[in-house]
Amino acid sequence: FQSIPTVGAADCEFFTIGDVSYLAIVAAADANSVIYRWNGAVFALFQTIPTHGARDCEFFAIGDDSFLAIANGRTDSTHNVDSQIYRWDGTQFIAFQAIATQGAADWESFTIGEDSFLAVANGYDDVSYSVDSRLYKWDGMSFVAYQFMPTHGAADWEFFTVGDDCFLAVANGYDDLTRSLDSTV
Repeated sequence: FQSIPTVGAADCEFFTIGDVSYLAIVAAADANSVIYRWNGAVFALFQTIPTHGARDCEFFAIGDDSFLAIANGRTDSTHNVDSQIYRWDGTQFIAFQAIATQGAADWESFTIGEDSFLAVANGYDDVSYSVDSRLYKWDGMSFVAYQFMPTHGAADWEFFTVGDDCFLAVANGYDDLTRSLDSTV
């Protein structure tokens, strides 16, 4: 249907704001990530976003506000790089909040009751793959640290419910010694 030029693409996210459709593609290479907007016939370049070894993007809404979280995995010199949350200002995404991350690989947004959360999977801090991943809670103005969870080369989060019970699962990939290790629910 359509070829979209990318440089080291690592993830894509489709979303709508109002009645307009968008496709975000993040670059794991040293390149900007890009948001495309559907123009009725094709996805056309809409906005570029500076990223650093991006590995994931997560679109979510809280009330009337729309956000796009980018998991920055590394720069040329370190895996300790801020990831960025962007907020829709009515015409484009603007930088909203930087979050300190260590080799970030994934964001997962979810809501429990009236509370909104954002979990980041941290995978490597330049010394070890056994690094805490973090859960942030929306306080009405910004995301604040809520809980630290021990993880090992964390690659992905998944939130789900079974009946009335809420779960958060993390895919652990490496613990400095082996890739044969347990993931955690």
